[in-house]
Amino acid sequence: MTPKEFIDKWRDNPLKERASYQLHFIDLCALVGVPHPSPSSHETYCFERGATRTGAGQGWADVWKKGFFGFEYKAARRNLGEALKQLMTYALALDNPHKMLDAAVAKAYGWNDYTSEMSDEEILRRLLALNLARSLL
Repeated sequence: MTPKEFIDKWRDNPLKERASYQLHFIDLCALVGVPHPSPSSHETYCFERGATRTGAGQGWADVWKKGFFGFEYKAARRNLGEALKQLMTYALALDNPHKMLDAAVAKAYGWNDYTSEMSDEEILRRLLALNLARSLL
């Protein structure tokens, strides 16, 4: 799937979050060339991973890959902060995937000095510098 095909398909998606997020994620995986969840990967990579939410009972992460990430969808025009807040309540049950993902991304950027205590300001400064450098190529 090309970026244009992805954008054209999903730009005006009329479906509700629950009806479309798995299809969207599968297309996102196709776009970036990585496998999507399948029945054979259900123990380590799946849709609807059950988890006990800190202070909120049982819940379901929309997409989960053990040791890598948790992914929470929200409907169009909803606050993405809600998705992050919800996902954070799953963090302990899902092995703190956001910290692992942050570390993997930092490593991919070549930030060998990254720690989870790095300030948001420093991360933003580095991202802006990286984007500027790439725009000059």
